[in-house]
Amino acid sequence: MKNPSKLFTTIFIRACLFLFHNMLFFQTLPKILFKLWIKRSTLKENTNLNAYIYTVAKNNCLKRLRDQKYRNKIINTQVSELELELNASALFRLDTNTLAFDEINSIVKATLESLPPTCKLVFEMSRFEMLKNQEIAESLGTSVKTVEGHITKAIKALKTNLKDY
Repeated sequence: MKNPSKLFTTIFIRACLFLFHNMLFFQTLPKILFKLWIKRSTLKENTNLNAYIYTVAKNNCLKRLRDQKYRNKIINTQVSELELELNASALFRLDTNTLAFDEINSIVKATLESLPPTCKLVFEMSRFEMLKNQEIAESLGTSVKTVEGHITKAIKALKTNLKDY
């Protein structure tokens, strides 16, 4: 190494090319100089020092940029995980029971209103008044099979309309 100040200037310029206006440059420059100092005895006389310095500076700068990118990714991942935890916590605290009950109740009412009058009456007698099929059949003057058919029809309509719940 004939001229250390020229060498430093060369390293400085090469590193600046990769880390223009970046604080990584000031963190990388000592590593470049240290690596060059360690390898000085293994360098051959005919080694193109400019090319060697350029390669060392480039590789160190790229390594630092890759490390910084990885750190940023970890920080962003941690932020995302924290955000997910906060969202999950908020969802667990949200009381959806009343909301869901009100919505289901309105769907059931709408479905019952859409049924034919006899079918609606049979279903209400069966489920809300807790009458047996035989009792419903006797009070309406129909067969038990007809009552069962009306109940089945109402249950199918409810299942269809409540499939998302």
